[in-house]
Amino acid sequence: MEREYDFKKRMLEVHKPHRKNDAVWTKLTGTVLTGDWEIVFPRDAGRVLTYAARDFTEYLNVSLDIWPRLRTSGDIAGERHGRRVILATAADFPHFAPQNRDAVENPRAWALAYRLIVTDDDILVVGASERGCAQGVYRLEDILNANEGPVISPRDESYTPLFSPRMTHSGYELDTFPDNVLRAIAHQGMDAIKVFTKGVNMTEHGYQDFNELIWRAAGFGLDVYCYSYYKSEMHPSDPGAREYYDNLYGELFRACPGFRGVIFVGESIGFPSHDPHTHWDSATRPKGKFHPGWYPCEDYPEWIAMVSGVIHTYAPECEIVFWTYNWGFQPEDARLALIRKLPRDITLLVTYEMFELREVAPGVIEKCADYTLGFEGPGGYFLSEAKAAHECGIRLYTMCNTGGLTWDVGDIPYLPTPQQWNRRYQGILRAHDLYGLCGLMESHHYGFVPSFVSELCKTMYTRVDGISPDFDTELRKIAVRDFTEVNADTMIRVWDLWSEGLRHIVTEGYDQYGPLRIGPSFPLTFDQTERIPTRPYASHHTEKNIVTTTYFQDIRNTRKVLWELETMTEMGRLFREGGNLMETVLQTLTGDKLTDARRQYALGRFIERTAYTHVNNKRWHILKCILLNETGAFPCEKYSGYFEVAPREPMPEGASHDRAGLLPALGLSPTASDTEIAAEMERVAREELANTRATYPLIMEDSRIGFEPTMDYMADARSLDWKRRVTEDSLARLRAWKH
Repeated sequence: MEREYDFKKRMLEVHKPHRKNDAVWTKLTGTVLTGDWEIVFPRDAGRVLTYAARDFTEYLNVSLDIWPRLRTSGDIAGERHGRRVILATAADFPHFAPQNRDAVENPRAWALAYRLIVTDDDILVVGASERGCAQGVYRLEDILNANEGPVISPRDESYTPLFSPRMTHSGYELDTFPDNVLRAIAHQGMDAIKVFTKGVNMTEHGYQDFNELIWRAAGFGLDVYCYSYYKSEMHPSDPGAREYYDNLYGELFRACPGFRGVIFVGESIGFPSHDPHTHWDSATRPKGKFHPGWYPCEDYPEWIAMVSGVIHTYAPECEIVFWTYNWGFQPEDARLALIRKLPRDITLLVTYEMFELREVAPGVIEKCADYTLGFEGPGGYFLSEAKAAHECGIRLYTMCNTGGLTWDVGDIPYLPTPQQWNRRYQGILRAHDLYGLCGLMESHHYGFVPSFVSELCKTMYTRVDGISPDFDTELRKIAVRDFTEVNADTMIRVWDLWSEGLRHIVTEGYDQYGPLRIGPSFPLTFDQTERIPTRPYASHHTEKNIVTTTYFQDIRNTRKVLWELETMTEMGRLFREGGNLMETVLQTLTGDKLTDARRQYALGRFIERTAYTHVNNKRWHILKCILLNETGAFPCEKYSGYFEVAPREPMPEGASHDRAGLLPALGLSPTASDTEIAAEMERVAREELANTRATYPLIMEDSRIGFEPTMDYMADARSLDWKRRVTEDSLARLRAWKH
């Protein structure tokens, strides 16, 4: 059983110890590495290749228990004399450079290409650059891991990754990147990290020496992007605006010119626009006007031109990334008009699946309020802006979350739903071919945790000898490696059930910012307002939570309410079925395979428990609204996830609930009395308390379950205890109301 934050120890362990399995690898034919081999790299190699050589040596020591010699050579081209792993670049071996250069239009992605040549008595890894060689080393490790020992079949293959950058936040701790976390990120094929930036050496999480981070990351082949949290209080046409922005961004890039790029998003950098659709001052904003951060203002190009000019004065190669996240629901003509006015030397970042309005059942429209894999995408918003960017010749990136996590379940390490992830991979690959999509943002502040999903992602985003890998083949390799040959088909079925289960998840804001954000620690409330206890050092602490601990939804939309209840019930059932099937696999495993499998099993069960918490909250909410004659909505038009307010909007005079539609779906008569409704609420509360108790063993199996980097722990034992107390208090309030 794990203590809080124990997951960090595992994240700092880049290579799993003692992976060699003699029962598996000795049955394979191929080149066998032994302790009398050498690992050789050029004497004049830079940090990336040097670190990669050391990494491979450590891997062989730690994971495969063999101890070859590591050395440099002044004549690397003359080293092909047998029993050597030679690590080099195309400059050293031009005749063995990676092939299929024409298949990769993005020069940054081509730098990550490599060729792997295995003969009977030597192995040659040749990168298009040192970064490419490092990626070749990591691929060699992947192959040996799949073989569970120091054997690899002869081959001559060229690997060409399609995307660069592939950028991520930290899933270890917000804006925190120890060396081994950087190494783990690089091992998964990513080549960039992001830090929230509020000032020179200031992040959301506090002090960070940016130049030191940039230097350390570069050694592992990683660029660093700053995600701007600077507030912009001047219009670019205002007198003194150039000096103002020079004091902001000029100060940052004078001090830290090594940032590879800067990411701008409306809600973080909105400025006092002159666009007539907007109004800067929230205190005097007329109804119908938007804050400039939430509208595609016609003068954003002017703002971008000024700020990028300031930045390029001090960092000429810095990439300007403009993210259109905040105006996905604004009119398409306004969004596309803005894109067509943007400078052509910047990068457009477009979210992949958000803002989609889906008719999920007759008359039921479900909104993708924030990042979700329930809808694999692409969304119409993405397609419209991707086409416009392509027509304008603007470089295109997407926020796609393929690091392994979305907001569907907010406090877990990754979604173990590979078949559903593959549906997204395929769409992203099509966007690469159709619209020139070349870079990816693969996580937001919930961060990235290495998993079998991120391994699959790296593989699917890489072509081998110009051919895309077959997903089913690659998935089965992982199932065999992690669960043995005898269990592989069963685990693929488990993942298929979980993938289908996730396709049933609801995606509205009241769900994502509610039960799905924190899982089984989400309470049932009656007429009180509650705040979940948080850590004072968390970025989103008590005063700035990104979760509402009172469930809210206007239940007058009967058809939608009942569809969501039904689909989330089905999600829970499918995750339960998958978990039950996985129990048969656990019974056959031992050692590290069992330990790792139990963590994944706990993760699947936690998602199942989260689905049940959602269902119980919605049932309780419907009954409570009928009992108290309320609509269930917040008494305000604008939704915000940054407060906890009990929904107290009364039913309008003369209006009534659709009791005939709602109550029978909950097993009650349309004419049920208040006493009967209250009794059903008590039964729901008892069921949810039991669901909560069943969650404790799951979070003890994997301490990353229940954790999110900006909020810290949201479903730890303390939070679950709090949820039980609040729910029991709600029961007491219900009983008092009855009497």
